Amino acid sequence: MLLTAAKENNLNLQRSVVIGDRWTDLLAADEVGCKKILVKTGSGKDAYNKYINGEFFGRWKDVTPDLIAEDLNEAVNWLLA
Repeated sequence: MLLTAAKENNLNLQRSVVIGDRWTDLLAADEVGCKKILVKTGSGKDAYNKYINGEFFGRWKDVTPDLIAEDLNEAVNWLLA
């Protein structure tokens, strides 16, 4: 999906950011070279807890967020700083 969006909209994925509340969002971002931000709202709190508790394995454990934000506002402020 990210590759299609990049092609259709002439995006540079290495300069793009994925803000998500699921580890699958971050995995997709990692696969294409985007910055990755996990927000702890929605499903993000569960994803964060699994990350902190070391419950991920295989490819999942190799993904490290560039930022773990409390919410979208914190993520956007970090990007603008």
